[in-house]
Amino acid sequence: MFTMTQNIPEHNNIWSATLGLLEMKIPKASFETWLKDTFVLSSKNNVLTIGVSSLFVSEWLNKKMKTQIESAIKEVSSIKLKVVFTVAKNKEVSKKSSADSTNIEKETTKKITSKFDKSTYRFDNFVVGESNKLAYSSALSVATEPGGRFNPLFIYSGVGLGKTHLLQSIADRMRKNSQNILYVTTEQFTNEFVTAIQKRKTDEFRSKYRNTDALILDDIQFLQGKEQTQEGLFHTFNDLHDSNKQIVLACDRHPQYVDFIHDRLLSRFQWGLVADIQSPEIETRAAIVLKKAEQANIPITEDVTSLLATLYTHSIRELEGNLNKLIAYSEFSGLNINLDLAKLALGIDAESYNLPIIDVSPDDLISIVSKYYKISVEKIQTKQSGRASEPQKVVMYLALETLKLRYQEVIPLCGNWTTKTIRASNNWVKNELISNTEFSKKISTIKSIISPKLSYKLN
Repeated sequence: MFTMTQNIPEHNNIWSATLGLLEMKIPKASFETWLKDTFVLSSKNNVLTIGVSSLFVSEWLNKKMKTQIESAIKEVSSIKLKVVFTVAKNKEVSKKSSADSTNIEKETTKKITSKFDKSTYRFDNFVVGESNKLAYSSALSVATEPGGRFNPLFIYSGVGLGKTHLLQSIADRMRKNSQNILYVTTEQFTNEFVTAIQKRKTDEFRSKYRNTDALILDDIQFLQGKEQTQEGLFHTFNDLHDSNKQIVLACDRHPQYVDFIHDRLLSRFQWGLVADIQSPEIETRAAIVLKKAEQANIPITEDVTSLLATLYTHSIRELEGNLNKLIAYSEFSGLNINLDLAKLALGIDAESYNLPIIDVSPDDLISIVSKYYKISVEKIQTKQSGRASEPQKVVMYLALETLKLRYQEVIPLCGNWTTKTIRASNNWVKNELISNTEFSKKISTIKSIISPKLSYKLN
């Protein structure tokens, strides 16, 4: 722990690392609106003064994000700092304050900052696994042969699972093929459409969006309730599709579950191919960690990779955020990355993280579930009908999420169901946990029966 003063250049490093962490944690639109162009003006007496573009931004950050930002600073640096936001026109003040830094200090800043810059999203750095194979293959297909049978291509998934990576990969590939691409969010499309109406420039809007080789539209769910925008998109969609121009759409849910959008538009979204991205299995998560570490030019051991892959709970952004945090901790401490440093940097706490249970066997799990449901073990271990039963789905879910087994290891447990069925069963349980209170209580009870046997492998 050290006290920040005006003469110590680490404040630039810390702010860069903080922005890198926050970019992984908050929505893209929020980051780009409020944080992207911020910079360090000064630091003194454990107060970090951050330059922002306007009084409105300053007031919004103070009111809405100050606590989160200060927590992020502490995460990446283990230093408790207060932040103050002030309006500044550009970064000249910040540049002047660091002009006397040594060459070594400049190289250190450059080195750390680069680790938190987003790599270009391309197909060759997208990690493919069972959870995203269909979405990847279809995205590659439309980028190679746009306007074909997968038109439109509709990709959906939860937050932070790779939709944006695939969309940008499509745009990257098509631009390299000298094709004209429009890649916008639904919010941008809406703003441009409304502005065009207000300023009576609808012809310009129509020309821009219909004279393109491909329209890539992200965050379709934000069309909900926007009647005028839906009407504009409907006609844009028809013109592009009739001209065999590629349309790619992304959403956080299947089109049939997007409310308050006209049926005629929803039906068009499903004309081509609807592909989902599931939460990645542990092998894919490990591969993602290795790929990201390789891009950052950071050597990482197998046990650290395994730990990071295991700590994952919701999104790839979270996975990247933990890796970024570990890299920052290593840089600031001057220590090499190993398992002990990873535990320290990530604040490993067996009760907080869903680490693998190593003394509960699959047989134990099946026995516990069968007793809870008052059925025989054989009914779980064999196929009783064309569909997996609820107890079998529960075993599959707990085997994947609690025992951290791989799909291939789960197959023989419940009657040799296919990987597809196991993944569908796992998703069914997750959905029921959200929507069905009684079912959620069942799972909690089963977990409480298992819990006395928990033993976490932390050494």
